[in-house]
Amino acid sequence: IAGNREWFDVAADDIPYADVSRTQFLQENHMAGIGYKWNRGDLERSQQLGQNIVAEKSDASSKTAERFIHKVAIRGDGLKFTTGFINNPLATTVTAANSLTSGTPDQAVAVVNDALTSVETNTGETYQATTLALPTSSYNTLASKRMTDTGMSVLNYIRQNAVVPNLVIKRSRHLETAGASGTKRMIAYANVPEVHKFHLPGGGHQLFTAWQKGPFSWEVPGLMNIGGYENRIPKAITFADGV
Repeated sequence: IAGNREWFDVAADDIPYADVSRTQFLQENHMAGIGYKWNRGDLERSQQLGQNIVAEKSDASSKTAERFIHKVAIRGDGLKFTTGFINNPLATTVTAANSLTSGTPDQAVAVVNDALTSVETNTGETYQATTLALPTSSYNTLASKRMTDTGMSVLNYIRQNAVVPNLVIKRSRHLETAGASGTKRMIAYANVPEVHKFHLPGGGHQLFTAWQKGPFSWEVPGLMNIGGYENRIPKAITFADGV
């Protein structure tokens, strides 16, 4: 956002105007492929077994593509996209004061609030963290651990009483060793498109029309166009390691 408000006389005609930046973001896209094939022998054997081999191969192709897309978004690829959401080097990285699980419930709440507050502080209160991502093991522990002097779990207490209202809490196995020296990592972030994006032109994996490759064999090509993870406003994302 550009422009600044100024006091002016009601009879004046030189009103200050606001504008928006038209900075262009460029993100290179890459193609990846995974399809499936079958032949007459596959069809006859599956018919004897009462199976639909073509449907099973199609499902295998789609699931393989989905897992690959998920991995690229979360961790990067190493060949085309070196980093993803959990290991992007632009994000703010801090060391947690305490562990979420081995410390007291009050200490766990303080660690979470520190990470959430970091987003507000670093962005000059321009952005507020809306989402918290936890390692799966930490999430499960907090969900089963009771908050002191209450009848609710630590996880529910954080969800309802954190410094950020309506906090969304997610979990991921990828965060178990994402922190420095292989420690657990927690991520507090403003989950809005202007802060970060995962580019997936075309909507993901696409399977095309089957074509006959030979007298008794067929193939279905599958493609996906991937643009990778992009961190546009790094200060709106905080990594807390050692949780």
